[in-house]
Amino acid sequence: MSTPAVPDPTISPEVVASLAELGIDRSGRVLQPVTAELVESADVVVSLRPGVPVPLAPDARHEVRPLPDPDGWAVHGIRPLRDHLRVRVDRLVSDLLSPELPR
Repeated sequence: MSTPAVPDPTISPEVVASLAELGIDRSGRVLQPVTAELVESADVVVSLRPGVPVPLAPDARHEVRPLPDPDGWAVHGIRPLRDHLRVRVDRLVSDLLSPELPR
């Protein structure tokens, strides 16, 4: 999960539309805060906004990967960011599943 500790109450319609293009239905969903309980079960905690407080988990790898905030962007502007995030997530999942890499 990669939302701020205290997220905005809704996901922007443009982000929802961008995700729908990939077959991901996030309409009507509300972001959840990142809690200590969620972080405790994580292998990796990725923060996309430097400076946003996120609970620390002693056994998890913590990464900061700053990205621009797409608030106010049109769908065509969100697509490259969405696709970039998809590549990063795919790479992270692959790394976590690789038996050669330490966790």
